[in-house]
Amino acid sequence: MLWLVIAVAGTGVLFGLWLRVPALLAISAALVPIPVLLITLHQWSVLEAIAFLFLLLTILQIGYLIGLVLAYAWTRVAPRHNSPRVSSGRREH
Repeated sequence: MLWLVIAVAGTGVLFGLWLRVPALLAISAALVPIPVLLITLHQWSVLEAIAFLFLLLTILQIGYLIGLVLAYAWTRVAPRHNSPRVSSGRREH
């Protein structure tokens, strides 16, 4: 199950970097059938499966927020980094 947690975290970060809320809602809806699979395949209790779903959704949301922060930081730093010269604050005559 660790691979699933890592995959969800990575997906959240990538969605935060490039995609927006509709994609996050779609992947959240895609995670809903996981408790049914855990109950039937691994014989988990209903409470354990639902708790694992909430864990996955929380990790997805946190990863998405990290991706948004990184995307915002990149847009703030990239224009300064790509400028041909840095101004010292004085005008040239």
